[in-house]
Amino acid sequence: MEIIYRDLKPENLLINRDGHIIITDFGLSKEIDNKEGTHTFCGTPEYLAPEILKGTAYSYPVDWWSLGTIFYELLTGLPPFYSTNLNLMYQKILSGDLRFPDHVSEQARSLINAILVRDPAARADGKAIMAHPFFAGLDWANLDKIEPEWKPPITGENDLSQIDDSMKTPAAADDDAAAAPAAAAAAGGAGEDFSNFTFVPNSAMGGGR
Repeated sequence: MEIIYRDLKPENLLINRDGHIIITDFGLSKEIDNKEGTHTFCGTPEYLAPEILKGTAYSYPVDWWSLGTIFYELLTGLPPFYSTNLNLMYQKILSGDLRFPDHVSEQARSLINAILVRDPAARADGKAIMAHPFFAGLDWANLDKIEPEWKPPITGENDLSQIDDSMKTPAAADDDAAAAPAAAAAAGGAGEDFSNFTFVPNSAMGGGR
């Protein structure tokens, strides 16, 4: 649909009342011409594709890279190139070896290896992923008709029992917003106020462009 999402991560994948996965938060999404691509450095560090880190023009394949990262995380508990050191993690995304725990099946390894290819032109796209043997027997055309194995145990649309308590405290968010101007003044600017935002400035890579 000529839309690049750019922030695919577990936090943005939710389960609706019927047990189906839905994608949320389209704040970084953008309509693009595939031939031209885009250059903005944005996303969540663990799921960034190599071409974004390199500062080159990029296109839809960055979303497939993020999906491969999520596949790996679902099977192992952590993204494939994760590190608490941001610069080290970026280096691992750019050139680190992709390693799997012993319990990951050969088909799963084959699928993830096909997606986490650093050359976006050689990276598996949606059609290749859907056709992979890992998904053999899955009726892609009728996914919405498949009865999910698990549905959220809720009593109605206003039941918030499955939402984390930290997401149900609007007063705290208001307090943070009110304190932001004072924090910015104390820091001598606005930069530090956005340290936890999804957007990451060029300087996070060790130097602006």
